[in-house]
Amino acid sequence: MAIFALPTAAALTNAATKAGTDIFNSILSKNGVSPSFFSTFKLLSFLDNSTSQWKSRLAKLREFTPEGRILFYIDKMQNNQPFHGSCVQYAELFGTSYDGKSGLDDRGKVSVELLEVFNLLADEKYFRGKETATDGHTYQRARILNRLDIAPDYAAVVQKRQAASRSNLEIAKITPEGVPDSNSNMIYILVALVVIGIIAFIVSKSKKA
Repeated sequence: MAIFALPTAAALTNAATKAGTDIFNSILSKNGVSPSFFSTFKLLSFLDNSTSQWKSRLAKLREFTPEGRILFYIDKMQNNQPFHGSCVQYAELFGTSYDGKSGLDDRGKVSVELLEVFNLLADEKYFRGKETATDGHTYQRARILNRLDIAPDYAAVVQKRQAASRSNLEIAKITPEGVPDSNSNMIYILVALVVIGIIAFIVSKSKKA
C-alpha cells in the first residue's frame, strides 16, 4: 500500500544527498544509534552457521530501536546483499512475517517514511514488478513488504500529504492555462526529498565503503 507515488532509485539526485545525510543522521540520533553503527556487525558472523547469520545479528539488533533495526536491513539491501539476508530476514524477525518464535515484533513501531524506503528497495532490487521472488525458496511479496497503514505516524502523514495535494490542486486551478506555479509543488517536493534523501545518503555511503 503506497500513500503517494515514490520516485525510483534511478531518480536520485545529488541535490538530495545533503538533505539525506541530515535526515538519516537525525533518525539515528533520535533513536540513540551512532551513524557508524553498521560497522559493529562485521565480526558477528564468527562461528555463526545460522542462515544469513540471523542468530548473531539478532543478538546485536536487540540493542537497537525499531528504527535502527530497519535501517540495518535497508543498508543491506542498498549494498546488494542476498534477498534472504536482507528482505526476508527483516520480515521474519521483525516485520510482516514475524510469527513470535524469534526476533522482536516491530510491526506498527516504524515510521511510514522508513517503511516506504524499505518497500521501494525490495521492489526494485528483488521483486522487480512480480508478486514473488526466489532465493532457494519462493517468497510472496505480500509477506515481505511492510504494511504502511499500521505505522504510528500513518494518519498524520496521510493527512499532511492530502492537504498538500489539495493545495497544489487549488493553485493549479488559478494558474494560467492550468499549469501549476513552481512554488505550488514545494511542499510535495520537500516530502519527497525526505524519502529520496535517505536513499541517496545510503547510496553515497555504500559507494564509499
